[in-house]
Amino acid sequence: MSKLLFFSISILFFISSTSMCFWYNNNWQYRQQITVSSNLTSSNLSNFPLLVSLEDENNPIFSNAQSDGDDILFTSEDGVTKLSHEIEYYNPTAGSRALKIWVKIPLLQANQDTILYIYYGNPTANNQQDVENVWDSNYVMVQHLQETSSTHFDSTHYHNDGTPMNGVNQNATGKIDGADRFDGIDDFISIADSNSLSLTNQLTVSAWFNTIGNNFTNNYQTVVSKGYWVGNPYGIRMTRYSEGPLIFGEAVINGYWHNIGFVNVNPNQWYYAVITYDGSNFSFYLNGTLRAQESASGNILDNDLILRIGNNTGPNNERWLGYIDEVRISNIARSPQWIEASYNNMNNPSNYLTFGEQETAQPTPTPTPAPLPLFSSLTSIIILLVLSSFILFKTINQLNYK
Repeated sequence: MSKLLFFSISILFFISSTSMCFWYNNNWQYRQQITVSSNLTSSNLSNFPLLVSLEDENNPIFSNAQSDGDDILFTSEDGVTKLSHEIEYYNPTAGSRALKIWVKIPLLQANQDTILYIYYGNPTANNQQDVENVWDSNYVMVQHLQETSSTHFDSTHYHNDGTPMNGVNQNATGKIDGADRFDGIDDFISIADSNSLSLTNQLTVSAWFNTIGNNFTNNYQTVVSKGYWVGNPYGIRMTRYSEGPLIFGEAVINGYWHNIGFVNVNPNQWYYAVITYDGSNFSFYLNGTLRAQESASGNILDNDLILRIGNNTGPNNERWLGYIDEVRISNIARSPQWIEASYNNMNNPSNYLTFGEQETAQPTPTPTPAPLPLFSSLTSIIILLVLSSFILFKTINQLNYK
C-alpha cells in the first residue's frame, strides 16, 4: 500500500510542478527566450522596469520583426501572459542593429533566474507597446531624453513633459540611447510645476550624468533641481574643489537644508546619481552604492517653481556643462536593492541577459471530424489527474480500514 500511495503522490507532484510554456499567438511566427540572471538583484523586486538591450548583428529578430518593431511583444515564462513594454530605440539596419526596450517584470527574482519571451514576426500587427504601464504608479516622471528635437515626453501617465530651452543639443549619445548635451551657458529643460512633482512625504530622484572637463562657469552645476539652495525641495548638483568635481544631493526637509554626498567624479565618464527620502533618512547613492546618509523627518519643502534639468532658478543658474540622460522621479523612496539593480541593469545589461535560440510557431492543424488524440498534452494531463486522484482516494480509504 505504501508503494501505491507513494506512486500516486509522485504523479500529482509531477503534474503540479511541471510548467508548460504555450505559444502566445500563432500570428507571431517567432520568439526567443530571454534569461535574466539572478545576479542582477540581491532581493526580489516587484514590477521592475527592466532594460532589454541587444546589439547582436546576427540576431534574427532584426530581419524577422517589422522595421519599426511594432510587432515586438513580451510575455512571462508561461509564454502567454503579456508584459507591458516601451521601445526607446529600435534599428534593424545592417551595421547598426540594436534595440533598447523597457519591460515591466512582475517579479524579478534573486534566488533563481527570471524567464521571459520576446515575440516577433507578425507583419500585420499593430503597435504592441503599453508605455505608461511599464512604470508603476509611484513614478511621477520618466525622461529618457531620446527625442532628437522638440518636446521631451514623460513616459508616465502624469505627462510631466519637458521643453528644451535656448538650443539644447538633443541629438547627443547617452548612456542608454539618446541624451541631451548642455553648453554650460544658458540652455536647460523646463518642466512645468504640477501636483505630481510636489513630493512632501517621500521621494527618489535619479539621473545619469557626464561632465565635460574641470572648467566651471560657476562654482556649481545642476543636474536636476526644483528651486535654488534653501528654496529647493530636491535636486542633484555638482561643485568643484581642489580635488576636482564633487557630486552631491540636496533637499529641504522640515525647514532644514540637507546636502550630502560630495563624491569625487571624473570628467568624461558616466555616473548614476540617486537621492531618496523615506521619512527617516535622506540618502545619496552613486553608481548603485550608498555613499552618504543623514537622519531627517518631516515634510519636504513644496513650491510652485518649474523643475529644471541642466540648471536651476538661482542667480547664476548653475548651468550644466556636459551630458544628462534618464532622469526619473518617484513619490516613494526606492529600496537600496532597487537602486542597485537599476544601476546594474542600465550600466551593463548584457552581463545579465541571455537570448536563446529563435523558436518558430507550429502550424495550426486543420480541424477534422476525427476524435482528439488520446494522449494530446491537455488530454493526458486530465487523464493523469483523474487516475491519480482516484488512486489516491482508494489508497486513503484502504488505509483508514487498517
